[in-house]
Amino acid sequence: MAMSQLGAVYTSTDFGATWTPGNVPAQPCWAIAVSADGNKLVIAIDFFSSNFGDGIYASSSLPSPRIRIAPAENTATLSWLVPSTGFALQQSADLLSWSTLTNTPVLNLSNLLEQVSLPLSGTGDFFRLKTP
Repeated sequence: MAMSQLGAVYTSTDFGATWTPGNVPAQPCWAIAVSADGNKLVIAIDFFSSNFGDGIYASSSLPSPRIRIAPAENTATLSWLVPSTGFALQQSADLLSWSTLTNTPVLNLSNLLEQVSLPLSGTGDFFRLKTP
């Protein structure tokens, strides 16, 4: 996150490669807090310098889901972080045609990951999470 001299807030979710202006008034701020993953932001506007009066602005966004694959002897466990719910797990052998898997993810409460275990097929398969 960065702030211009006018108080405009910009955020970056790709380590600063691109920046997006925040949806807050361009006013001096006296406090800013950002979560470690950059998906939650809270800003306190300076009461004495602001034309808008004092206020607290908050924003939150869901992170893009990332699938983790943990192979075992005869299975592979695919997992993704809980905030990425509402996605369908899909599989492809060629990256052209995708089929939605009907396996229901199980929530692992110890690490807050949705998990699906699949038998290893012996062929190269690709997986993705897609919004239905």
